[in-house]
Amino acid sequence: SGRFAVLLASLSAEISRAAGWQQGLAVAQEQPKFRWVPMVRRSTVKALRDLIVPELERGLLHRDSGVSSHCTHALRHLCFLCPWALGNRLLDFVALALDPAAVHTSHQAPVALGLLRAIVPATVHPLPVLLPRLPRLLQLSLSGIDPNDQRKTLKTFSVCNTLLGLVYVDTARDAYQVPTAARARELLPLDEEPESGFYDDVEDALATLGDSLAAWALDLVDKLIYLLQLQEAPAKSVGSEFDVAMFLTQQQSLILRLLVWQLFSQLSEDIRRSATERVLRFVTLEPAHDSPKDSSFLVEGCVAACPARTFTPFLEALAEPLLPAGGASTREALWNLKMLAAACRFAGRELCPHEARLRAIVDAYLPHEDKQVRKSAGKLLRAIMFSLVELYPTEYRATQPNEALRPLGEPLSWDAVAVSWHICREEEFAMAARLALHHVEDSQAFFQAQFEGTSDAPKQDPVAWAARLKGLVQLVRGGISLFHDRSLASDSPMADCGIMNTGSAVGLYPTLPERVGLDGLRRKLADLAHQIFPVIRDAQELRPQRPKLIKLWLKLVGPLCSDRASLAHQGNFRRSMATNLKRLERNAFQRTAA
Repeated sequence: SGRFAVLLASLSAEISRAAGWQQGLAVAQEQPKFRWVPMVRRSTVKALRDLIVPELERGLLHRDSGVSSHCTHALRHLCFLCPWALGNRLLDFVALALDPAAVHTSHQAPVALGLLRAIVPATVHPLPVLLPRLPRLLQLSLSGIDPNDQRKTLKTFSVCNTLLGLVYVDTARDAYQVPTAARARELLPLDEEPESGFYDDVEDALATLGDSLAAWALDLVDKLIYLLQLQEAPAKSVGSEFDVAMFLTQQQSLILRLLVWQLFSQLSEDIRRSATERVLRFVTLEPAHDSPKDSSFLVEGCVAACPARTFTPFLEALAEPLLPAGGASTREALWNLKMLAAACRFAGRELCPHEARLRAIVDAYLPHEDKQVRKSAGKLLRAIMFSLVELYPTEYRATQPNEALRPLGEPLSWDAVAVSWHICREEEFAMAARLALHHVEDSQAFFQAQFEGTSDAPKQDPVAWAARLKGLVQLVRGGISLFHDRSLASDSPMADCGIMNTGSAVGLYPTLPERVGLDGLRRKLADLAHQIFPVIRDAQELRPQRPKLIKLWLKLVGPLCSDRASLAHQGNFRRSMATNLKRLERNAFQRTAA
């Protein structure tokens, strides 16, 4: 039952916690002042394991997912205590459940994948029980990536992501090592002794582990591409029957993004080169037009892992059909713009040599006749600005590039954790400032011509207004660090402006020529928004698009009048309010229809 499963999970967690306290205090050679730590003995753990493990194994296959989840967590805690006594038994169950030849156990595959994800850390370090079985389990797990079964795909993604967080992929012969038998015995005082030939099997597995992981990583990239090509366009919510499917789709996109980042960060240079060639071939020759968002995550992770080597090939392949403007069909332009935005999002300084080409693409497609193309061009501009001026991590690897070899799966202390960050450089700041000034001045000239009636375009064309406002919104959202006030420029025209500060990059290079041009830019954009609103409100020509234009105007003014923390809070609040209102409206519509 559910209550019994909760009891077993809590009992296992407490035993694991008590054993951890016991071992930590033994190493520190001290006793806690305010906590009584019970003594956990090997005989106690063995008796308890023999008593509750059969019940937990039966609970894994329970029809209630909550019971199954509690049993999985209980086995995870026990496996950390005794990976040899319990890990082999659980890995045998996983291998049998994932084996395609065992037809009578195929329904157990999702449960087995969830269990494998839970016990991977415990079976890798300090006793590498998993290593002799790892190549076969990796190949079996790839069958879980199924376009027709999102739940199984989610669990497979989680397994791969967890494993890549512990194990890097390198074909060098001396790339891997494991703790010694004495060290493993020191860290696992409650476990049983491994068999005599176990470490010989581990040495044999280490000799071929790099080649096995390399083949698996490339097969994983192929599987992801296959999944994206067969993935259907997400259905829009019409009724409550789509809510579960939409939730699973969102979860799949989220975990896919994390997995791709982890995958390409953990690959060695030669394997990453082969994986990049496959992604580039997929993007240019076999596009998945029904899943552009998830496909962009694949490009994003591939480029972000090593922008210096990968960005230029992606730019050459994606920009060629876009220039000259009009050379690509609407569908092709839409795909290439989305993939190019993903490639630019974390490329940083690699964008600077291609400033002219990127500006030409943005200028050509922001006023495009197709709404979706205009939207994608705006997102490209936002990605370029974000990549140049924002602060963000540049890697997700489990080990530092120049770090000494560590045993597989060994946890890091907080002092040893070092993450590399992107910090705006001079050439990046200069490029971002030029782009910001160019688009603000261009939009200001357009609206001024519209106010005075001197533009060649039709006066107060709602489509043109929406395109210009959307471009400014994306510019501000991506480059908000460039729009500053008196707290960073006391002698600028912004000195009499009470608007709150959102600047960060402008304080890095105060002497750059491009930096001077940013003084007053925020006030200039705020004044332009102040002039625009009465026209949107009163002009009859803009009436068909008035709600849309007001919405865009609010999106533009919000970042200009809020600091970054309140802006993030406002965005979360607006999204939650919109979600609740849509749900209430849908429920009311269903009741009315009934």
